[in-house]
Amino acid sequence: MRQPPETRRGSSDAPPESAEIARSPALEVCAAFDQLDVDHLVYVPCSTARPILERLAPSLGARAIVASVEMEAVAIATGLVLAGRRPLLMMQDTGLGNALTVLTTLPKAYHVPLLIFATRTGGLNEINAVVHEYSDGVPGMLDACRIRRFELDYRVPLAAWRPLVVDAGRAAQLSRRPVVVLADLKAGHPEAAHAPPAGSGHTAPHRSVSSAGASDIAHDTASRAAPARLDSPYRVQGTADADTDRATRTPATTNGAPGDALVPLAHFDALRIIAETFADAPLVSSCGVSSRELASLGERDNHLYLLNSMGAVGATALGLALGLDGRVVVGVEGDGGFIMGLGTLATVAAVRPRGLVWIVVDNGVHCSTGGQPTAASVVDLGRLAAGAGLPTLGAGTPNELDAALADARTLASIGPVLVHVRTSAEVAPTPYFQPDAPVIGDRFRRALDRRS
Repeated sequence: MRQPPETRRGSSDAPPESAEIARSPALEVCAAFDQLDVDHLVYVPCSTARPILERLAPSLGARAIVASVEMEAVAIATGLVLAGRRPLLMMQDTGLGNALTVLTTLPKAYHVPLLIFATRTGGLNEINAVVHEYSDGVPGMLDACRIRRFELDYRVPLAAWRPLVVDAGRAAQLSRRPVVVLADLKAGHPEAAHAPPAGSGHTAPHRSVSSAGASDIAHDTASRAAPARLDSPYRVQGTADADTDRATRTPATTNGAPGDALVPLAHFDALRIIAETFADAPLVSSCGVSSRELASLGERDNHLYLLNSMGAVGATALGLALGLDGRVVVGVEGDGGFIMGLGTLATVAAVRPRGLVWIVVDNGVHCSTGGQPTAASVVDLGRLAAGAGLPTLGAGTPNELDAALADARTLASIGPVLVHVRTSAEVAPTPYFQPDAPVIGDRFRRALDRRS
């Protein structure tokens, strides 16, 4: 919960900091984040950013989320913004390369304001020689993608750091686009006085926390770092033997073990059942066939159709679930997208958001690109999720899917749940689906607002 203005650091009524504490790039940056009312932090750890993270992450407690990779971090932060939150995204500038496709095809394309604070590598005091090969070209890369950037280094007066970061955050909001702050913390700053380390007894200028609040944050952090291992109710339904080796499955002709006489669940029918069951829930669908088939059933304002950003469904739905605080949020993607964003499985298992129903419609192939096999033809994705500690339900017939989705809604009230749906590989003939991304994003936000 955000503190009232009169008790938050950085407000006009806050007591002034000593000159020694204030003269630090890290503390100036944290003060800017406080002024921008940052309420979540999504980050990929960086040693250069440690002075900032040590002050910011503890004050946010469970609202500080460590992502497995930068593309995932962008998608989580995008989901949080769509849910009405004000996240900060932090990473190294080298991580912008990992994030570039999702950054340009999700928040930029869908007009989602997002502040990204990227610490510079390379340059002065960089000891890793290979980093220079990439880092020097980052500003030009952002320019080529028409992503607005601000830069901070030792040449910028220290007094200008805080207002520049605030300006960057406001520019993101006004333009409804991602904005990047490139900050060189390695080189130090000639005006900086010695800044005391976090926990030294000095008060940082970012959100003061009461003793009770500190206790709650410590509890939340400890609970999330080592979540209780739940017995997973994973069921491989529609199979003669739940322990059958997945490597022997032929996904286009059976629901489970070879020789299973069941008629396979069609991909289109699975999506129809999902859309009907969660008719009013916010739903994120993956690019290609999944979004096209869902849209052919009737476009819905509460559906966020991803037109690209393959592998980002789970992370986007995770951000939405965190931002909507327990409300049911559905993510629907194929086995190819799930595998591409596999690191998100670990993040979801660690964060454990209430309300998240993650559905993997597994037909064993990349049906949008010609039917090439995915690794799901030999890897059991349901057991993979169960091994991560997620309650996982399996289905291979319409009745089983109905039952699994009903159970998923119940289980989601206490934490995330994954539904593994095995289908045939046939694709229903549907019209090409390519609406404007900003239109999809705007009507999705409006749908969330109407339900809030």
